[in-house]
Amino acid sequence: MANGYHHARATKRSTYIIATLGIFAAALFYAYLGFAGWLFAVLASNIFGCIVGHTVTPDYDINQITYTKRKLIQRNKVIGWLWFYYWYPYALLQPHRGSSHTWPYGTFIRFIITLWPLIGLLGWLVGLGEIDIILAFIILLSIFIGQSIQDFIHLIMDR
Repeated sequence: MANGYHHARATKRSTYIIATLGIFAAALFYAYLGFAGWLFAVLASNIFGCIVGHTVTPDYDINQITYTKRKLIQRNKVIGWLWFYYWYPYALLQPHRGSSHTWPYGTFIRFIITLWPLIGLLGWLVGLGEIDIILAFIILLSIFIGQSIQDFIHLIMDR
């Protein structure tokens, strides 16, 4: 069973691989078809989801400072401690390796807790008619897929 450092190292590497392959695929798509605006939106959303999944791990159910929380505290004490206390109720409510270590439930709960401002913003923009509801759904789905990839890596390493 891997520790926080090894989880973080594996998920960071997978983010680099996904970003590299995605940029390569988008460049090929653009070169052959001449457009790729929606593909870049999907790619950016997926990479963002990988970063979210790298930062917000299934181990946020531990009621102590995890490896990723410690890294945030070291980078910026105020934001790091605010982040720790933001996730504190989640750690109290979720037993370690309980439902938080399952897919899709655990991933979806962390997705909602982390990205509720973005979900609200996209809903507001759809309501104003600024973006299409299908594009908003695809963006959120791409973020969720990126986060799911990181969770799968974490869960496989825990077995």
